[in-house]
Amino acid sequence: MRLIRTLPVAGLSAATAAGLLLSAPTAGAATAPVRPASHTAVEQNVPAGHSKRVVGTEGKVPLTQTTSTSYRFLLPGNPPGRWNPCATLTYKVNLNGVSSAELTRVKSAAAVIASALGGVHLNYGGTTTKIPQDVDDAGGSKTPIVLAFATPGSGKGKSRMLPGGGVAGMGGFYAQSVPNSMAIMRGYAGTAVFDKNHVRTMTTAQRSSLYLHELGHVFGLDHVNYKGSIMYPVDLGVTKLSTGDRTGFRKLGKEAGCLNYAAAVTPSLALSGSSLKVSWPAASATSGVPTYKVTLGLGGGSDLTLRSTTATSATVSLTRLLDSAYSVDPSAPLTVTARVTTSNTVSTKTGRTTSFTLPAAVQTTPATSSFDFTTGELVMTAPRWTVAGLRLPVSWTVEGSVTCEQPNGGRSVSSGYLGMIWGDETTESEYLPTDCESVELAADMAVDAADSTTPVVHLAQTFTRPATTG
Repeated sequence: MRLIRTLPVAGLSAATAAGLLLSAPTAGAATAPVRPASHTAVEQNVPAGHSKRVVGTEGKVPLTQTTSTSYRFLLPGNPPGRWNPCATLTYKVNLNGVSSAELTRVKSAAAVIASALGGVHLNYGGTTTKIPQDVDDAGGSKTPIVLAFATPGSGKGKSRMLPGGGVAGMGGFYAQSVPNSMAIMRGYAGTAVFDKNHVRTMTTAQRSSLYLHELGHVFGLDHVNYKGSIMYPVDLGVTKLSTGDRTGFRKLGKEAGCLNYAAAVTPSLALSGSSLKVSWPAASATSGVPTYKVTLGLGGGSDLTLRSTTATSATVSLTRLLDSAYSVDPSAPLTVTARVTTSNTVSTKTGRTTSFTLPAAVQTTPATSSFDFTTGELVMTAPRWTVAGLRLPVSWTVEGSVTCEQPNGGRSVSSGYLGMIWGDETTESEYLPTDCESVELAADMAVDAADSTTPVVHLAQTFTRPATTG
């Protein structure tokens, strides 16, 4: 028997379950548990564009699955739904009155499955009083996987997972899509329930087969119609994995790669010549080769994002940094923050932010001004600042007045905004009549930054036409 349903949780999710018949059905009966065949469908309650309809069926196993290499998945797909084989998976068992010998057999079956999955660390976490009522009902046991002995029905010592009749056990798992891919389904909870009334009447081989079969469902395998497989839907006392069983488990285990979330890393920053170097530790236990994206904060809401890389360090020239930190106040040290975002096939994670303050800026030249009486050009030059020997691009606003005294006694005055000296420039020019006998400049030059604390630079100079000889 196979049941699949979806649950209204964030992202795409699905729960799967299947059972094992205690004995072969009577002549003419379907190879399915004693329960009417049905089809159910539940639309997933997820954001638009990410919904999916999963149909669960109870009915005959496809007759094409008849060879020793046959295997099927409870959540088929590319890739199929599976647990993270690189994480420790803990299970607990509720014996519910059966002999402790069954615990030994269950643990032995778990060891076989763990080995078939490629050496997955399947850890026995002790006993529990939990009896699951659904495949994702491991809550309260403080473990992702619960295996329990019970009887069919509701109430103490019973489980609604067991349909009764000839079904000796039911098992399955709950999976949810990972953040970076709706196609990758990762297991989060799994349960198997064994009908203890049947267990008491079964042979030792049948019990071992039952535990292997239901754990096969817990870890993602579905029924096949090959009688030598532990996933055959009738308990024939098979206690060894078939070739198909092993192939299916390999495709669900470590051979298929990890399903770990991306790990957060914290960068460090240091000067390296005329560049800033950002380094970080390699993300551990990740799925596939992780990529890293470095974002540098330059203050004032300005960010610089470097190209994604698979390396564990990146450099950016100070010239690029200083050019990106436009209109920076030279009197305040430039503090750069760095954060690294790690991405893999499963998820994306941003680590903690690290700060680094560049060496203090140094003023290397003062503000100056000049006037050319031949061309009428007034040139205003901003102060020059450097950081680690590189020019710091600073934008300056110039406001004030320029007075031109003419030979006839006339006077022209320009006042207010006189111009802007951008960070990648050094001067601003204003043109006056060429017949000025003298030019008086009285202006203030201020850093074009709202939070600037740099003192205003005063430009106060009078230019007089040079005397001529003849």
